[in-house]
Amino acid sequence: TTNPQAPFVVSNSGADGIEMGYSSGSSSNYFQSYNRSSSAFAQLDVVGNPLTFKTGSAATERMRIDSLGRVLHGTTSSSAAASAIFEGNSSNVAGAGVIYLNRGTGSMSAGLEMGFIRFGDQDENTGALIEAEADGTWASNDYPGRILFSTTADGGSSPTERMRIDSSGRVGIGTSSLGHKLVVDQNNSGGIAAIHLPQDESTIQGSNANTQIRMGGNMTVSGGGAMLFNTAGSESARIDSSGRLLVGGTNTYHASADNLVVQGTGNVGVTIASTDTGKSNLYFADSTSNPGTYAFYLEYFHDTDILKIGQGNTERI
Repeated sequence: TTNPQAPFVVSNSGADGIEMGYSSGSSSNYFQSYNRSSSAFAQLDVVGNPLTFKTGSAATERMRIDSLGRVLHGTTSSSAAASAIFEGNSSNVAGAGVIYLNRGTGSMSAGLEMGFIRFGDQDENTGALIEAEADGTWASNDYPGRILFSTTADGGSSPTERMRIDSSGRVGIGTSSLGHKLVVDQNNSGGIAAIHLPQDESTIQGSNANTQIRMGGNMTVSGGGAMLFNTAGSESARIDSSGRLLVGGTNTYHASADNLVVQGTGNVGVTIASTDTGKSNLYFADSTSNPGTYAFYLEYFHDTDILKIGQGNTERI
């Protein structure tokens, strides 16, 4: 060019070019790619510190590296102890900070990774990992995803998945097979999968306070309807809304004797067993004080094989 607009210019006939100079207004040195015809440029300002990056005809600052080595995007200062700070976004400078991690393809199927966040040391050893994957094949307006959380075990050299959240919102801890909203698996033979609630009193609550499991000095289970106990996928027992314990079925039979009902097909029974030479007892009470606590009773003595039948405080047979 024969008409340079900066102390040093490399230009294509005065249009596209590279310019270097000094801006007295900001006391900075600048290096910029400039189109003098359209006034479009990208500029790098060097002020000793910070190092600023500008774009647009108004030379608007977009990012800087400050004297602490922090990358600041959307802001010119911060007191945060951080390596990078992202404030606002391209649509709204006063909005939320947004970071996109995208896979470099538009064809997604189950298991393909979309992005990673790794946590490690300066030698690039990984202690923990957050990973996002496709949770199925993607189609128009159908983008199932899942998040995996991994940690490296003591004595290990690579992270192992510990927890995941799938596209249905189900959470798996120690397992990738999710058939329910929350699945906890110890993932070793003989281990016990446990959820530890360490407070003096902890509560697992349903849709309202009438349905809850409360654990503390005592364990309390409450519900507005029946509480079912299932084994092998089928109901084995229930406590119904009236507090009756029904084992083996849901019938209550006689209303005068339905607090405990044991039912089934074929031979059905109840066993009272003593593993030593003590007694097996069946007491009938009508009061909380004696002799009402044993108004009628059956006692079987295992050491002598004797059955005693009593009423009140007196042996009858």
